[in-house]
Amino acid sequence: MSLLIYIGVLAGLILVHEFGHFWAARRNGIVVEEFGLGLPPRIRTLARRGETLFTLNLLPVGGFVRMRGEDEDQGPGSFWRAPARARAMVLIAGPALNILLALLLLTIGYSVIIPGNGVWVMDVDPTYPAAAAGMRSGDIIEAVNGEPVTSRVALIERIRASRDTTASFTVRRDGRRVELRIQPQVDPDGVPRIGVLLAERLPVWKAPVVAARELGGFLVAMVRLPAAALRGYVNPEEVRPLGPVGIGRVFVGIVDQQPHPLVRVFTILRLTAIISFALGITNLLPLPALDGGRLVFVLLEVLRRGKRVSPAKEGLVHLVGMVLLLTLMAVITYYDILHPLGG
Repeated sequence: MSLLIYIGVLAGLILVHEFGHFWAARRNGIVVEEFGLGLPPRIRTLARRGETLFTLNLLPVGGFVRMRGEDEDQGPGSFWRAPARARAMVLIAGPALNILLALLLLTIGYSVIIPGNGVWVMDVDPTYPAAAAGMRSGDIIEAVNGEPVTSRVALIERIRASRDTTASFTVRRDGRRVELRIQPQVDPDGVPRIGVLLAERLPVWKAPVVAARELGGFLVAMVRLPAAALRGYVNPEEVRPLGPVGIGRVFVGIVDQQPHPLVRVFTILRLTAIISFALGITNLLPLPALDGGRLVFVLLEVLRRGKRVSPAKEGLVHLVGMVLLLTLMAVITYYDILHPLGG
């Protein structure tokens, strides 16, 4: 089931990306000749709206947008003929929509999915006192020693205040209240912990801020981890690039570890947001054949005051880039299948 969810997520995120290109192209007067659901070969034409064919294709992953004159001038409505600003908008719109979707999904997760009136337990470490006391994933901690807690910070303070004593935790589980007695474990760093991963519901106005901060932290990690691996601070195996197969293994593994249905829903939402964000950022990289690579040529045109690189030269750069990209993806997929992460 988790695998089917992952395939649906991946296909949906690619469609969102392509819809961004489609919307921006139409808004700027560029003719979209085809919006395909799935990848060719074509199975059937679903509809025609103006000059756009909406098609159903054989490979049920993602989709594509085919614009008139993407690589050469084919008359009015050509992508090639559109002003630099319009072409830049079309290229940015796909990745931007993925990034905005990631922000929206995390906002929904933090402000809607996470239960209120307490602090939510997302995971329990089996080696810590909370698990031994019977705390479970999906529990909502409402009070410690009879004093209500409404935030992670307040709960952590209560745990630290109980470092040398056994505290009473009031937990709401499946609509009923359970009392658990837990004495925190003092770790070597001197911090008392009970061994739980916590989350709290956020107000709608605050959730986007926290979501943006989390995505920003993920971006920083994407940039820093390769350098950390080269310096020996991180195992290179842990930061190797993953393709769709490798990401799917991680997705399914994490989702299947969640025993509580609501925790599973939140986990799927959060993983979808991270994949969508990564898809958007990756496509903005200034590499040939990616949206970012095409943006480089638009920027060169602006810097050269309207003088464009010839279609043949630009097309050759993107062709070579596409070959290299497909080769890299083939190598990554090979390792994902035969040498899975953590395998």
